[in-house]
Amino acid sequence: MINKNLSFDFTVYAKDIWDLLTVKEVIHPPYRYTVFETADFASVRGFDVTLKMRRERKIDLTLTYTFQIALGNHSFPTQAFYDVYQGYPERMKEYPLDFDRRHTLNLSLNANPRKGLTIGTIFNFSTGLPYTPYVTTGLVPEPNSARMGPTLTWDLLLERDFKIRGTKLGLLLQIKNVLDRKNPMFVYNTTGDPWDPGERRKLGIVTDDYARNPSNVSYPRRIYLGLRFKR
Repeated sequence: MINKNLSFDFTVYAKDIWDLLTVKEVIHPPYRYTVFETADFASVRGFDVTLKMRRERKIDLTLTYTFQIALGNHSFPTQAFYDVYQGYPERMKEYPLDFDRRHTLNLSLNANPRKGLTIGTIFNFSTGLPYTPYVTTGLVPEPNSARMGPTLTWDLLLERDFKIRGTKLGLLLQIKNVLDRKNPMFVYNTTGDPWDPGERRKLGIVTDDYARNPSNVSYPRRIYLGLRFKR
């Protein structure tokens, strides 16, 4: 506690993980097959910083920053199978995992500037997730050695209270992704862009409609209008 309205929290964590589920290739001529076993490993390091302000002058605010490094030899149990299928060497050391997001900043604010009016907003900024880039035919790049672009999301909620013949109502306006930002969820490993496959598009291997898959980016701006009955 800094004072009666302000608090500060700092958390540091470190964890080593062993015996995660993975797939191992077994070669026993004339047979060749894969089996599940517990052999994968990972580690997580990081810290959280949180600043909270209680209702002061009709404002509640929470600000959180997270720094995290998540490393491992595989991001999911069957990844070793796909490595064998694609001819990649066995992973013997740690690499950034698919969900290794290094920096995350969150801001949550609720305000009542006047009686009957509530404003709520959530702001999130995160650095990009890793992916394995395509270098050139015959070369095997380091797993997850490239990064997608950062993500930025801002959501807003407004509520106005009023009465009609003694009935208390709340008119709601919610806007998700106010800035209508196209945050990358998947990128092509040849370009690092969610909608540009590079040479494959130029050569006609994929069409524009296929390349510009809407699921490759986050949802667009959404606006909701609602009415709430209150007691």
